Amino acid sequence: MTDSIIPEPNEMKKGVQPIDKVMTDLGLSDTAFVDKSYKKLSFRLVAKARKGRRLKHRNQTLIMRVLNECYPDKNFTVEDLF
Repeated sequence: MTDSIIPEPNEMKKGVQPIDKVMTDLGLSDTAFVDKSYKKLSFRLVAKARKGRRLKHRNQTLIMRVLNECYPDKNFTVEDLF
């Protein structure tokens, strides 16, 4: 069967995302980001976000909310980060 619902491996990778630059500019490591979050956030999820792996919208929103809670003076949107 040629029609598959499983995406090709290259479709899953979107390249380094803007969140990587934002976190680097803020001096925020994956460990520090996970430690600052009180929500259920894993190192794996943060690493996937930074490397550009495809994430569900709810995970993108979760990462955005944690980043906005850590830095309330900045107002990040999902579009700013992904």
